[in-house]
Amino acid sequence: MVFMKQSQTHSRKETRKEHRSRKKGQATVEMVIGCIALVPILLFLIDIGVLVLANYINDDICHRAARAAANQVNAQDAQTSASLVLSKFSKSTILPDLECLGASSDTPSSAGNVDYDQKAPGQVVAATRITVKIPVPFPLMPETATFISRSVVPIVAQKAR
Repeated sequence: MVFMKQSQTHSRKETRKEHRSRKKGQATVEMVIGCIALVPILLFLIDIGVLVLANYINDDICHRAARAAANQVNAQDAQTSASLVLSKFSKSTILPDLECLGASSDTPSSAGNVDYDQKAPGQVVAATRITVKIPVPFPLMPETATFISRSVVPIVAQKAR
């Protein structure tokens, strides 16, 4: 009988060790599966962040171009000033293209015109379009996105009398 108790004690120790190693293995598998599920979510959040940032950049540049044009006394100086603002935009692999649109359309203007005191009296209208290359495109989703911004600013420059 003593012999049976020793063998039972020995088998209990083995089951405790096996039980611990099974728990460790289960925790490792759960962690790996959790990480695999989190990676696409993190990549999606990066894409959303890039899109929000690109939209903000487009709005800011459009407003700056309109504001610079509004500080001029004639249409030619206004166009030059707006073009100078747009030329300061530095292109990158994610933001490869920024263009000035005609003030009343969604097509690129050959001269990149801003509307200075014509269709909107006493105001400057500028429009820009930015193309964004999405860093991690998901299947069945486009690889690029386009944002159009339009800004209307009152003319603040006055001709000297």
